[in-house]
Amino acid sequence: MLADVVCQKTTGNIKLEGTLSDHDVMIGSDVNLTCQAVLTPLTTCSTIWYKNSKFLKETTKNVRIKWLLGKRISTNRCSVPKLMIKNFTVSDAGTYKCLAIEDIVRISQTNTDHTSIDIYAVTCYQGFYCPKTQTKTVPNRCPIGTFSLYKNGTTLKDCLPCPTSSNERKKWKENMAFKEIAMFETNCPRGTPIQERTSNLSPGAKVAIIVLPSLATLTLLMAVLYAFHKRKVAMKYRTKLLNPFTDVDYDPPKISRSKDVFVCYSSKNRSWVHEILFPKLKSQHFKVFIDFDDFEIGKTIDDNIVKGIYESRKTLFILSKDSLKSLYARKELYHALAAGKTGHQILVILYEKCKAPAEIANIVYLDWTDEKNKDRFWERLYSAIRKPLANEHVNV
Repeated sequence: MLADVVCQKTTGNIKLEGTLSDHDVMIGSDVNLTCQAVLTPLTTCSTIWYKNSKFLKETTKNVRIKWLLGKRISTNRCSVPKLMIKNFTVSDAGTYKCLAIEDIVRISQTNTDHTSIDIYAVTCYQGFYCPKTQTKTVPNRCPIGTFSLYKNGTTLKDCLPCPTSSNERKKWKENMAFKEIAMFETNCPRGTPIQERTSNLSPGAKVAIIVLPSLATLTLLMAVLYAFHKRKVAMKYRTKLLNPFTDVDYDPPKISRSKDVFVCYSSKNRSWVHEILFPKLKSQHFKVFIDFDDFEIGKTIDDNIVKGIYESRKTLFILSKDSLKSLYARKELYHALAAGKTGHQILVILYEKCKAPAEIANIVYLDWTDEKNKDRFWERLYSAIRKPLANEHVNV
């Protein structure tokens, strides 16, 4: 098998072809050594090869080692001579030199360091693992994120996780040649500065660095979804609040008016209604329909509202910022407006300064916020409740 040529690096003027390393050759591979001589017009194209300082003879048995002599192409240029080695063995490892014929004469006259390369026999390359099979050994590159430091790896387990710190990377590359370093940089790309700074942290700290941002992102996402849901609910509520009359049908029940007044208010104004208004009305012996005292258990809120309004002569609407925001207070108001067709009347108390909705903007109200006339407030309220309706013929 002739291994794939990935790249070439010249040691002097010798190039090693057919291997995935600069100096390592897998046992059983076929490789070539090429020698590019620097020539003058008088130089011959013939070269000879030395191994471990001994003349290398071309073997004839099975033609395992073969020379391919160079030929002159021009005055100062020759084709590249080659030394071809088939089925590379451990005994083929060593230091190889190539010499032009005329260089042999100069060896005894100079101390020139001639072209040479060191070659080693290995069972696998760095950065690879080589499973053993019955026919041949095929090198498999380690997956991205891993790298094998060994020259005899046989399984994927020999591919180690890439180092993260600069010091570790430097230590790993100390025993690598040019090709191995190139493969290492591909499999183990340099991490970001943050990764390098955190490489010496404890496992717990590394987990925290990974998990905490994820939790923060999840929390933010949940907050956004909750805000979106809350806004959607608020818009739906606002739509109902602004259009409560769409849920109100004029279908007056056949019941007699046994109560004087139905009290419509927001639960946020409960203290004033329960502790001040309600006792004042009871002190005048008014028959008051109010939720906490008159709503029937088991009936729907809407049914209780309709019963309370049509059973009462008048509705007392406590106008406040809270009652305008209350869906049920607004619904009670619209039921009372619908009941106006039967002669039902709405009385308005301005509990706090706010803008009255258009539906009751033209109704004259009692102003609880008017401190100057507060001494007349209750008498005016009592009088308004006692005043007969337009279709009534008896005094209350």
